[in-house]
Amino acid sequence: MPASPTVSFRSSWGCRATYATPTGPPRSSGSPATTAGWRPTRRRSAIRASGRRAPAAGLLVDQEGYVLSCDHLLRDEHDALAPLVDVELADQSHVTASIVGAEPTIDLAVLRIGDTTKLPPLPSGLELGDSDRIDAGHWAIALGDPPGPERVFRVGMVSSSPQRQCYQEQLSATGLQTSLDVPPGGLGGPVVDILGHVIGLSVQPPRAAGTAIQAPAAGSFTLPINLVANLLEALKVSQSRSSPWLGISVLETASFRRRPEAVSVTIPPSGVYVDDVFDPSPASRAGVRPGDFLLALGGHELRSVGDFQTWLYQLGIGTDVKLRLLRNGAPLEVVAPIEVRPESARPR
Repeated sequence: MPASPTVSFRSSWGCRATYATPTGPPRSSGSPATTAGWRPTRRRSAIRASGRRAPAAGLLVDQEGYVLSCDHLLRDEHDALAPLVDVELADQSHVTASIVGAEPTIDLAVLRIGDTTKLPPLPSGLELGDSDRIDAGHWAIALGDPPGPERVFRVGMVSSSPQRQCYQEQLSATGLQTSLDVPPGGLGGPVVDILGHVIGLSVQPPRAAGTAIQAPAAGSFTLPINLVANLLEALKVSQSRSSPWLGISVLETASFRRRPEAVSVTIPPSGVYVDDVFDPSPASRAGVRPGDFLLALGGHELRSVGDFQTWLYQLGIGTDVKLRLLRNGAPLEVVAPIEVRPESARPR
């Protein structure tokens, strides 16, 4: 496995970053083709929040300085995000990174290093994989490089591939189910397959409604890299730091076709299937119902769950959006506002 440059490093795989937080209170899972050429790195990092330090890892995405990590590690007890990140490079020099965007519902954060001229070249070697092709019985290896001499290297197996692509209602069904038990120091680090292809990102397990952001959670959860890649691109554009929410859960039409009830339904050639609607929610108040097909959001045609998630972020919280629906074969249009996901509506 080739050495990879880092954003700290004492080793060629790690980086140390200190997250400075304020002292007061205070966005198809996507196509891997759009991010071909990613090279993963682990980083030895430390987060400083209200006098506490928590180990973490991360993934250096590209030569533009984008880094993936965990949202919960960047927030203090007031749920405020750190304004700046001090990153130590291999030669002991430091660069500053800022938070580009975050999706607290799935514990994902995107950072960007300011001075990319100090980054070492990204080598060939480890590549972004395709998490949609992962199946039960495949190997899964979690990597991490927390502060100190410890390294995280956990080997496990995949027990189930993601059962759905939309995390709006059933987040647990969106992840790669594995036997990995990643310690805190490995959270934010990559999960790779036996060939070294990055297939996921280790994050904190989904937490129940009412649980504090900083509350410790046992174990880990593997976000599929296809979902992460899709949201990375959306967060780069939207720079959202909260979870946008309409209150609907959607399926690919191909997934809906496998259901018994699909036999008697006219399925459109594009769009996504609405399989659940939160009540109350912006969608329920607008009259959206389970069983509708969502064909377009804010004037943008939808061909996959990834399209739905992308436009949900890019249209953004506070925007009134037009939903073009198909109900029982008849077209229908409604308008609903994109809101911040309430704590009471956390997915399972």
